[in-house]
Amino acid sequence: MTLDADGATTGNGVVGVNSDTILALEDVNGTGGADTLRGSSLGNVLDGRGGNDKIFGGGGFDSLFGGSGDDAIDSMDAGTADRVNCGAQAGDTATVDDVDQVVGCPDEGAGLTVVDTTPPETTIDGLTIPKTPKGSVTLSFSGSDSGSAVVFECKLDGGAFAPCESPHTYTKLKRGGHTVQVRAKDVAGNVDPTPAMRAFTM
Repeated sequence: MTLDADGATTGNGVVGVNSDTILALEDVNGTGGADTLRGSSLGNVLDGRGGNDKIFGGGGFDSLFGGSGDDAIDSMDAGTADRVNCGAQAGDTATVDDVDQVVGCPDEGAGLTVVDTTPPETTIDGLTIPKTPKGSVTLSFSGSDSGSAVVFECKLDGGAFAPCESPHTYTKLKRGGHTVQVRAKDVAGNVDPTPAMRAFTM
């Protein structure tokens, strides 16, 4: 559906006047008034045009345009690279995630808020089983993140993840096969969804 609230429409459209609220549609053009446009879970093209608009993306790959007013744009849908153009007005504000393509918006901290939604990566760099003490294993690991430092959580066999630092040693392990997992977590709270894993035999 394409809906133009400021004039003629195509498809199943609605013509609006002045200030309109339009929810869960894919392609919408606002009016010259203050509009609220909220996208669906699909890919949206939302254009506020004139007026002081509020524009919210959905869960898809969105293109959000503020237009000529002092607009507030929210494109938060983690992991989806949206196109955001505030319209280059002094009073514009936008909240975006760190994979969005942003133009025509204020600088970060002066109206633009960039939220880190990208999880870190985790690597197990080494695993050593020393001769003494028997039943011990030491692993080293590292992580990388686009925006911040990381901390780590480790898990042995069927246990729970718990905070750990590299190098980390497990002791008093029984003979047989074991599996260790390590995951990184960044300052924003994003956790590596695919922990690094290493199997070994004592």
